[in-house]
Amino acid sequence: MSHHHAPSASETPAKPLRRDAQRNRDAIVAAARTAFSEQGLGASLEGVAREAGVAIGTLYRHFPTRLDL
Repeated sequence: MSHHHAPSASETPAKPLRRDAQRNRDAIVAAARTAFSEQGLGASLEGVAREAGVAIGTLYRHFPTRLDL
């Protein structure tokens, strides 16, 4: 009996992001660093998205969980 599973993000090769998607990701990471350093790990992800200039859905598309971020 074999068990099949979908490959995780770490198992599948990442394809390069479009330039605008990479810019959004970079902005999210920068905003998260600031928010987490100033407010701790409980900082609002909505606030991070707002500071990055993206919608909350864009943040979650790049980082599905707080831990991923």
